[in-house]
Amino acid sequence: MITIHIYSVGKNKSSWLVELINIYTQRLSSKYKIEWHLYKKEASLYQNILPLKTWVYLTEKAPCTDSITFAKKFRSWIDTSGGQLHFVIGPDMGLDPQIAKKATHKLSLSPMTLTHQMVRAFFLEQLYRADQIFAGTPYHK
Repeated sequence: MITIHIYSVGKNKSSWLVELINIYTQRLSSKYKIEWHLYKKEASLYQNILPLKTWVYLTEKAPCTDSITFAKKFRSWIDTSGGQLHFVIGPDMGLDPQIAKKATHKLSLSPMTLTHQMVRAFFLEQLYRADQIFAGTPYHK
């Protein structure tokens, strides 16, 4: 089973958001274990991502991609991950530039600014969509 670690500052506040996150976590659970690393302060986030050898920074400043291209990237990351994938959602002003440049990959979900809570739900849906694209199901159509 692949473990997907998602790092972010903040917490899941809204009950509807928690419900949506739980829906996609459940849908992914047959192949992926989702581990959330939520921190109250940016310093704690930085402390925990700096030791990572490979990680993907989710930022609106990265080039945008479509779902099929993302699915291909996701598959290649799985193939080279050793079973552990790490995704970092930056704080409201983005990661410190010195830390951001250490990201192995950068990914934009949208050029628009999204709340951290919305990014969590949106990203899980895109992970599920990528998995379904490779499974050949009609979900993506």
